[in-house]
Amino acid sequence: MKLIFTAAALGLCSIQLFAETHVGQMGSYESVVVTSYDAVWNTDDLYIGMYGNDNGIEIVDGGQVLSRAAYIGDTYGENNYAVVSGAGSQWTLSSRLSVGGAYSSRNRLTVSNGGVVRSAFGYIGGPGQNGLYNLAEIKGGGQWNISGSLVIGNNGEWNRLDISGGGSVTSSNSFLGAGSNSGWKNSVIVSGAGSKWVDSGIIQLSAEANSLVVSNGGEVAAMGGLLIGGSGNTVSVGSGGRLRVGSDFNAAIAGFSLAEGAALCVDGELSGYSLLPANCRLETDRIVGDFTVHGTFAPGNSPADSVIAGDLTIASDGMLEMELGGYAVGGEYDRLSVQGAAALDGTLDLVFLDSFSPTNGAVFNLFNWNGGVSGTFASINTPALSGGLEWDTSALYTAGTLGVIPEPAVISLLAAFGGAMLFIRRRFRS
Repeated sequence: MKLIFTAAALGLCSIQLFAETHVGQMGSYESVVVTSYDAVWNTDDLYIGMYGNDNGIEIVDGGQVLSRAAYIGDTYGENNYAVVSGAGSQWTLSSRLSVGGAYSSRNRLTVSNGGVVRSAFGYIGGPGQNGLYNLAEIKGGGQWNISGSLVIGNNGEWNRLDISGGGSVTSSNSFLGAGSNSGWKNSVIVSGAGSKWVDSGIIQLSAEANSLVVSNGGEVAAMGGLLIGGSGNTVSVGSGGRLRVGSDFNAAIAGFSLAEGAALCVDGELSGYSLLPANCRLETDRIVGDFTVHGTFAPGNSPADSVIAGDLTIASDGMLEMELGGYAVGGEYDRLSVQGAAALDGTLDLVFLDSFSPTNGAVFNLFNWNGGVSGTFASINTPALSGGLEWDTSALYTAGTLGVIPEPAVISLLAAFGGAMLFIRRRFRS
């Protein structure tokens, strides 16, 4: 049985159902469709497929649902679903949204094509025990915005969050594999350009054999930190993927890997990481220990006053990227202090920010070579300067500074002009 709510068909602007609502309780193949910008279904707790199979709700083409909490496949439910798709389609929950519950399996949430879900909390494979193979897929510009915590695999196994095709998820403190009984083999996969998972708190992997994979243009940000605990848990940043950790991070922790072509951004101190592979990118404020660069190292997260507490080696295939956006060291342009010895090769790449254009006589203190320096950069990529100016690298390997001076032709012209003026004054006096 399918029940369709549309404003055109019902002649209503809002459908108010304040009682607890069940779709397919102990039944099968029951569904509700909420469609059109004018249709709003307002309910208390919403249960889709409690003790039932193949039941669902579709919020499409601008339809809207307001509910307190919702459970997709709660308590032995199987193959139940919720779909939110299309611009203007919204599902707003003042409490939790749970995809799968106790002893439930293969239930699904799909948010796509600009659809939006908002909830206070999120569960995939929980909160009851033994939730199996439940899935939330956020794709095609769809959004799931969670103001509180997100739990994937609470006492459950093989549950998954899949973010792709420009989909996005926001949360605050997330747990991948949780619960006192088991939370095994659950996963989060973020892939595709514009696909993001941003957690304002901590992302934590616990229990056993859970995995977080980000690749192919996807991005994950754990602004409060990333914790990898338990046994066999892994965080893999694949080619084209970007991981941002908003606190100190120990990259030597078991289960973490950064593949060729990946990017890592650490807002705090990075430890346990001594070699940046080719074609990888690293942004961080401070590195503890000796460090060798084969990929691209960009000190800080935007302009910063960064430190390497050890030796620095820029290999022949390495690049050091420094940003220039003003004259204030650390705040408007990068500075890197190397406490140990620096061995240079590879490329120094200077990047202007926000159409910055330095003036004649500007001096940038880019480096503090505290432990001495050997070698030179094989090449220096410098942005073009206007007004007859050029870069002065004469003190780069001694004082660590880079200056802006007039081009030789301009100096010659000024000298010639000055000489001509002197000659004219002398003739005039004569």
